[in-house]
Amino acid sequence: MIDADTHVIESETTWDFLEGKDKLFRPDFIKGESRFTRGWTIGGHFVWGDRGNDDLPWSVREMTDPDTRIKFMNDLGVDVQIIYPSVLVTPFTTDTAIQVALCRAYNRFMANATRQHRKRLRWAVAVPTLNIDEAIDEIIYGHANGASAVMLRGIETNCNIYDECLFPLFEKSQDLNLAICIHSGNGNKEIVDALGDDFYSAFVLPVVSAFNGLLNKKIPSIFPKLRWGFIEAGAMWVPMLIREMNRRFDKLGGGEILREDSVVSDQNFFITTRTDNDLPYILKWSSPHNLIIGTDFGHEDVQSEIDALEKLRTKESIGSEVIDNILISNPRNLYAI
Repeated sequence: MIDADTHVIESETTWDFLEGKDKLFRPDFIKGESRFTRGWTIGGHFVWGDRGNDDLPWSVREMTDPDTRIKFMNDLGVDVQIIYPSVLVTPFTTDTAIQVALCRAYNRFMANATRQHRKRLRWAVAVPTLNIDEAIDEIIYGHANGASAVMLRGIETNCNIYDECLFPLFEKSQDLNLAICIHSGNGNKEIVDALGDDFYSAFVLPVVSAFNGLLNKKIPSIFPKLRWGFIEAGAMWVPMLIREMNRRFDKLGGGEILREDSVVSDQNFFITTRTDNDLPYILKWSSPHNLIIGTDFGHEDVQSEIDALEKLRTKESIGSEVIDNILISNPRNLYAI
């Protein structure tokens, strides 16, 4: 089974991979007991840092002991984890040099942490979208060092996912057979600050917005071989969004009516579902070849369900073949494993 969404908690060891002048931007750790008081000072600003799941050893959460992480995976029946960052899904900086430095350090940390387990510990590249040339260099580095995807937040620091400024990243990812995975998160500090403690609107809805924007702007047709993942936002919104888009096209024009039973697969879109989603209903709007599932391993919040993969096995309403697709074939296709 493939766990399509897991996490590492960034630690001092992560930032030990800062090199040269990048060391000037090393975050300062702020000790705290909750996810809102524990964090980092980055560029003079506090950025909260998730504690993660306290049932897991810190060395597992922080990826400083990958062998023990593998043992936990074995206990859960998981063959492969796809690993995403924690701090770097937030609006951690608006400074180009800091963004480049921290993304570069994170990617080198992940390459080192997974080097002995490349077949089982796969990861998503963090890209500094404020400097596209540096972002492309990080994609190339990740591809050469065990990455299976390029991570973007639902809204990036200074642009939407469908803006042309990101096209070079899409083209390089397509050339290297890496998926673009839009993870629950937000790089725009002004939006996050304006929404306050409304974390669903700040971090989850941007994934839905990215799906809508990519589809509305017909971006997948520009990059026909590129695969897109929509990670940690559930899937119950998919029928609503497709129906709403067709309603707009019908009344206002601007596009052809979408085939509701195949639009997701037609765009090479893959969407993480949850065990409490109404899968028989969602499957009317999404091919059985385009849903995946993750546990949020490493985190402990409303999205987390460490036994999600095993729970899915008990879903008699969708049949064993569809279950195998969600657990094995679909994430294998998205992440080119």
